Amino acid sequence: MSMILIDYDPRTGVGLAATGKAACGQIEVRPIKIPPPPISPPLRAGILRSPNGGLALISPAPTSEADLVLENIDYAIEGEIRRGILTGVACGRKIKAKSYVPYEGPLLGLVPVKRLGDFPRAVFRMLIYRLALP
Repeated sequence: MSMILIDYDPRTGVGLAATGKAACGQIEVRPIKIPPPPISPPLRAGILRSPNGGLALISPAPTSEADLVLENIDYAIEGEIRRGILTGVACGRKIKAKSYVPYEGPLLGLVPVKRLGDFPRAVFRMLIYRLALP
């Protein structure tokens, strides 16, 4: 079994793992308690569960946010962030949300959420593929 670790908080020992489901500009994530990874996230790793409920990371390999977005490009938001407002299109629907992501410009992106559904009104974390426009 393998997983994609998007983010990790060393104070609490909790990481955000992508479950693999993406839809309409969102990617489903869940918090998991794991040991500190040997490389900084985002990363791909195999996981081994022990009988007493522990978890071990096996052969972690670095990846990038852009790779994760490109794997789910059919579900990504096509838009831009200007003056803290995310505007774009995903699944044929217009999206507008307040963005606290420190980026401005055109992008393809996915917003990590706990449960897929309505698009959030505010975005605090986003996986971004930065478009290189001439």
